[in-house]
Amino acid sequence: YSMTLIQLKGNFGGVRPDEFGAIMHYFEEQAKNADVPPGVEVRPAGDLYLNYVLDNLTNQELGKISTYGSILVLLVVVVLFRRPLVSIAMILPMFLGALWTVGYMGLAGIPFTQTLAGVISMIVGLGVDYGMHLTHRFLEEFREGNPHPIISALEGVGPGILVGGLTTAGGFLALLSGELTAIHDFGKTLAIGIFASMFAAFTVTPALLQLFYGEKMRGEEK
Repeated sequence: YSMTLIQLKGNFGGVRPDEFGAIMHYFEEQAKNADVPPGVEVRPAGDLYLNYVLDNLTNQELGKISTYGSILVLLVVVVLFRRPLVSIAMILPMFLGALWTVGYMGLAGIPFTQTLAGVISMIVGLGVDYGMHLTHRFLEEFREGNPHPIISALEGVGPGILVGGLTTAGGFLALLSGELTAIHDFGKTLAIGIFASMFAAFTVTPALLQLFYGEKMRGEEK
């Protein structure tokens, strides 16, 4: 025969992802180190092994995608506003939103899969708006001599940020109406990321602005 196919089937039900990865890695090592005659090739195959390979590729690409996306957003903010402190107040909520989302995924047992490969970049791109709107309105009020620019900024753009965040998160939560678990995880993760970014914009950004501009505001009041 020119080809002989040997199939070994196993039941991996109930196996944790890390255990399954260790099993697949063991199969790879055994196939690589197998003492076989010339012309004979031994390699793992099948749907489960394909998913294992794709998950590894996803994890490798995830860091690259998230890093490039974060750097691009950071460069745009710094170039447009050219103020390090202002840039920090704008972009910190999006980083906190992404960080808290990753923590939620670990707590909820949601693994990074092919479907969720770009979710961090999406949260970074969507979450930067909330801190940016709030900071930009604060700078307008501050330049006009408003003695309470943070309060005015929250009253001015706060409702819009809240409505925008709720509608965006609600759109992602609509994915829960589907039947696929991967789509459920995608919707829940993005919704949590939006809520986290919005919460950080309402709490962290005003605190940073007070820290950075507090003395100037008190000086103008005097």
